[in-house]
Amino acid sequence: MVGRLKARCNRLGLVEYEERDILTFPDGLVGFPDHKQFILCGEQDLKPFQWLVSLESPDLSFLVVDPYLFFPDYSIGRERMLDLAGRGEEVHYVRIFAIVTIDEDFIRSTANLLGPLVVNLASRRGRQLVLDDTRYTTRHLLFRKLLDDVEKAETG
Repeated sequence: MVGRLKARCNRLGLVEYEERDILTFPDGLVGFPDHKQFILCGEQDLKPFQWLVSLESPDLSFLVVDPYLFFPDYSIGRERMLDLAGRGEEVHYVRIFAIVTIDEDFIRSTANLLGPLVVNLASRRGRQLVLDDTRYTTRHLLFRKLLDDVEKAETG
């Protein structure tokens, strides 16, 4: 058995992982084309959020979340998922993540639904899509309903 590997992450300190945990994004991410290898890190008290940590740079990490937890009607299209999964594999091997931007006022935190990260768990390969669906933005409020309720309470 191969020993555990370690990576330095400025947000999380020293992170241990195994080679099988590495996710490869052959094209990198938008704005970060040279960063191709990442790992997902999460702690119980952070759920449902996880950190996507670059193995090439300790300064680069992204907070991510499964967008369906906050936006049940979200869709990148079944054909795109099949293309990413590979026609010989089932779609259930594909996971979708949205990059989260934490606001100083946490209730105003947002998710990038226009540029989802799509990962094939079987091949451990991923890609960041750039959708042209005008229903989505790069700053979708995660807690829209809660924010609306708070604002109603404050004004009413």
